[in-house]
Amino acid sequence: MSKSTLNNSHNRPTTTTCPIAKSFGAVEQHQVDILIVRVLCANGIPFYILRNPDFLAMLKGVSQASKDHKPLSFNRARTNLVDECQRELEMELTPVKDTWTTHGTSIVSDGWTNAKWQPLMNVVASNNSGFMFMYAKDFTG
Repeated sequence: MSKSTLNNSHNRPTTTTCPIAKSFGAVEQHQVDILIVRVLCANGIPFYILRNPDFLAMLKGVSQASKDHKPLSFNRARTNLVDECQRELEMELTPVKDTWTTHGTSIVSDGWTNAKWQPLMNVVASNNSGFMFMYAKDFTG
């Protein structure tokens, strides 16, 4: 038998099913998970963000980005992109706002305190089409 026949005749596991490859993948996944938890803790971001579909979409987008992708800059995020994001959200909320004149709306408020024990009040508009956060007001002093 030739050398190539020997290599092909063995039922070697592929790299995707190889236990060693799976172990390295698990280690890489664990390292990424640790980095995520560190960012959450270092910035006081609650763990329930991990259930947020937008957060999950962000992680998926980052994982699929090219190797040459550069991290988002502070200035670009707080200027152009936040404005663009606000415009997109307003467009998504327009159908809900359009129902306010025909179906009516209720203004709902909820008082609570933040981590520094400062009194806050949330104001939400509501009708049978859905809820929309309007604003939060700080009532300190």
